[in-house]
Amino acid sequence: MRTKTLLLTLLLTAIGAVNLGAAATKLTVKMDATSPTMTIVPKGGETPIETGEPSTRIYEFDIDKGEYVLTAYGKDGETVSGTIEFKILGDSLEQQLTVLTNTLAVTNKKADNTSWVYGEDYTINTIVRSREGADQVVTLGNSVTAGRKTCLAFNGNTIIATFVPSDEHRKEGYTDNVQSRTLTAGVTVSVKIPMGGYYTIPVPKKPVLS
Repeated sequence: MRTKTLLLTLLLTAIGAVNLGAAATKLTVKMDATSPTMTIVPKGGETPIETGEPSTRIYEFDIDKGEYVLTAYGKDGETVSGTIEFKILGDSLEQQLTVLTNTLAVTNKKADNTSWVYGEDYTINTIVRSREGADQVVTLGNSVTAGRKTCLAFNGNTIIATFVPSDEHRKEGYTDNVQSRTLTAGVTVSVKIPMGGYYTIPVPKKPVLS
C-alpha cells in the first residue's frame, strides 16, 4: 500500500512539474499611436494567435514559448506598418513588448519637382539592434502618408537606416545617407540623399608640385 501511495505521489509530482514547465506566459504588448493594432503569428505559420482586443492600444493575453512574428497596422487598420520577430523564452510568467513605429522618408525632388519614389529612385536598408547587441528581424512597411516607409522596433532598440540612391542616381554622384537613432519613442527620419562619392581628377604625366 505504501509503495502504491509513493508511486502515485511521484506521478502527481511529475505531472505538476510538466504542467508548470508548460505554463503560458502573460504577454503585454503596447502599441503606439502610429500603429495602434497588430496581429501575431507563430514564425513560419499563417494563422494568427488569439490576442483579444486592445484597451487603449494595449494587448494582454497568454502565449506559449516559441518564436513569433508581429505585424502592425496603421491608423486606417489596413496599411501594414511592417513586421518584427520576437521570442517567448518561457522562463518568466510575464513579458512586455513596447512596439515603436519609425517613419522613414527622403526629401529629394526630380527635375519635374515630384518626389523621389521608393524602389525606383532609392531604397532603405535597416538594422534594428537590441540593447544587448542582437539584430532584430524586421521588414519595412508603409506609412498611411503616401511616399513614406515605416520600420518597427522595440523600446530601447537602436535603428540604423541607410538611404541608398538607385544605380542611376549614384552615377549622377549621389551617395548613401546613414542615420542612427536609439529609441524611447517612435521617430520620423526625413533626410536628403546627398551628392558625394568619388571623383576622378586628371593628373598630368609629369605634374609640377609646388
